[in-house]
Amino acid sequence: MGALQDSRSGSYSIKTFLAKSQNTLYNLSQIAQSAQTSAGALAAQMANSAAQKRQSELLALAQNLTS
Repeated sequence: MGALQDSRSGSYSIKTFLAKSQNTLYNLSQIAQSAQTSAGALAAQMANSAAQKRQSELLALAQNLTS
């Protein structure tokens, strides 16, 4: 993210600044997308675990009712 720091040098152009800014934006969007994907996977895993727990509890309850 040193686009602004690099702009202090005399050989730095607007084109270079915009290219670096675009690359930084792309990298940040990749981080955000990765975080969103990870959050979705975690939510799915938690939902699956909760469903398995409910199924086990219902099975235990059914066994207690039939015994």
